[in-house]
Amino acid sequence: MTVAAGGEVGEFEIDPKRIMVMGVVGGFVGVYLVSLNILLNTTIFSFFAGIGAIMAIMWGADQVSHVSKYGLGTGVPSIGILAIGMGIIATLFGLSISYKLGVDAIGPVIGFLTSCAIGAVIGYLVNRFIGLNVPILVSATLQIAGAASLTLIALMTAVSGSYYFLDMVRHVIDPGFVALILITSGLAILNPFNACLGPDERQSRTITLAKVTGAIAMILAGIAAISSIGLISGFIILALGIALWIVFFMKFWDLTKRDAFAVWCTGLLPEEEE
Repeated sequence: MTVAAGGEVGEFEIDPKRIMVMGVVGGFVGVYLVSLNILLNTTIFSFFAGIGAIMAIMWGADQVSHVSKYGLGTGVPSIGILAIGMGIIATLFGLSISYKLGVDAIGPVIGFLTSCAIGAVIGYLVNRFIGLNVPILVSATLQIAGAASLTLIALMTAVSGSYYFLDMVRHVIDPGFVALILITSGLAILNPFNACLGPDERQSRTITLAKVTGAIAMILAGIAAISSIGLISGFIILALGIALWIVFFMKFWDLTKRDAFAVWCTGLLPEEEE
């Protein structure tokens, strides 16, 4: 077993379980706070789902970084796309089943749990038949698929102003915004570790970059929401996404300088071979 980058496997600045709890709780709270739209007959509270998406993206990016350190550095894109593929299928399944049962409120939960189950099965099959023998693969694929599903649900909720299946079909799937959300979610979860990959990769910087990519996803969701649910509601999502991007990027820049300091001070490379 080899470690691709970022230090020894098992060394964490932040407990992955804590990040998982933050991702699950924060993601679902963000989605279900959009219920205020239904209660108050408005769409201005859709921004809560955008914040929930950022929490889920942090969780997914953290798990991508952990599993990729098991000698899977070149497999980061595959892991990200696999997660989003699992997530979108399970998400639409959960939302459609809840609609057919007449209980739209449990759609996000069904989609999330289905995605986690599919992720666990895929992780087991890969370990069993391909023989990667990565100890955390089942857990990682389960969590990455769950994070992807929650990210997709949150962004679709932000764009449609509702987590009801028919509203998502009308405002997200029919206009084609689902393609934007699919690509954005994949890049947001995949990019942080891919960008920070190397011997100086540290969890705190990778997670902060996940916040940056999450804010970008929120910005794009805001632009789509302007077309789908109205100028004011979409602009709130867009403006909040821009504000969060500025804050998170400044923090990321500080952490980049922190981690680059030792390399920066090593001096110039010799001009001749010594």
